[in-house]
Amino acid sequence: MLTIRRLGIVAVPLVFLGCGNGEAPFDEFHEEKQALSVTTPKVVKEIGDHFAARYSRADVLHSFTTEFGDDVECIPFASQPTLRRPEFVGHVPMRAPVNPVLMEQQVRTDGAIRIPADTGFRGSDQRGRLRRCPADTVPMRRPAPGELERFSSLAQMFAKSPLHAPRTGSTEFHQYVGVGQAVDNWGIMASFDIWNPAVQTGSEFSLLQISSYGGSGSGFQTVETGWHVYPNLYAGSTSTRFWIYSTNANYAAGSGCYNNTCSNFVQNPGTYCLGCALGPYSIQNGTHYYTDITTYKDLDNGSWWINKDGSWIGYYPRSNFTAIANSAAAGQWYGEIIENPGGGHTTTDMGNGVFPGAGDAAEIDWMQYFQRNTFSQLVANPTYFGGAGITDSFCVTVHGLSTSAPGVLAQTLRAPRC
Repeated sequence: MLTIRRLGIVAVPLVFLGCGNGEAPFDEFHEEKQALSVTTPKVVKEIGDHFAARYSRADVLHSFTTEFGDDVECIPFASQPTLRRPEFVGHVPMRAPVNPVLMEQQVRTDGAIRIPADTGFRGSDQRGRLRRCPADTVPMRRPAPGELERFSSLAQMFAKSPLHAPRTGSTEFHQYVGVGQAVDNWGIMASFDIWNPAVQTGSEFSLLQISSYGGSGSGFQTVETGWHVYPNLYAGSTSTRFWIYSTNANYAAGSGCYNNTCSNFVQNPGTYCLGCALGPYSIQNGTHYYTDITTYKDLDNGSWWINKDGSWIGYYPRSNFTAIANSAAAGQWYGEIIENPGGGHTTTDMGNGVFPGAGDAAEIDWMQYFQRNTFSQLVANPTYFGGAGITDSFCVTVHGLSTSAPGVLAQTLRAPRC
């Protein structure tokens, strides 16, 4: 568990607007995927071959279905996709970092009860299989039937969004809003309320996230994590899911991917599975369910680690990066949506689709960044992006950082019918 440094800080929250049984071997899944595909046979083969090669059926030592319907397969640590790459032969696993010392969790002033979100790994599934992986194995989410046919290429599947093009400010297609802290850091963290925003079409998404980044132009590099609803990435599922992403070349094709699908992340044994659904969802004017998420650069070996709710999920090796190999130049805490262009707003929400002051809006709080001594600092003087204190033409608003409560942002994301 993460160490808590008690400083007696009282704060106001950051507010945003806002299954198969897993038994089919990969070759059978590949054949089924070909039959279901709506892309070209060449693309079907490319994507199918890639996923079939990630690990073999013989590697699977246990499998189960989570409470939220994801099929999980447990494979030996050394058999995970990244460690099968030639350059990782003989790789010595990194020890998890010494837990950074955090500021005290903020005390809510709105009276909302906050409960940690569930991972869906409790008890046994409907077939009596324990919902946990054996010691020294890694949980891998198994793609659902029909999942891999939703992209026109493997590169498109790896991309942050199907038509991703980094932009400055909101546009009809790409909308985001949040805050950034320009400071050398060794990671950042935040506490996210879990919501399930409406997403109108499968190629759109809605997310809340943190990002540690550095570099510029084609050398921009980032490590990102948060929750999202992205139907096309998960066989049409509209569940809210935990995800990770990184790029070492400004989101260019082949420079990164979600959830280690391009084998660039080393996962710890026995942790939560990447891309699996979270729950329950927060309730308007009721209980809020949350997850605490951290990016953290190990000062000893230089790897970029992901921590979820006190558990070290795994790490991006230092060798993946140049611009952020030693530290990040800044951090961001924000929401983002992708809409299909050309028809104005769809009904896709950001956060939970509610503006602060108009109801119980989605939130991100406990925003902190880590400096070299591993102690955290609360975000206090950020730069706003997407507009501060206003609603722009795309219905996106930042409500403002509380001056009386550093680390807590009052932020509205998007209501599509505002």
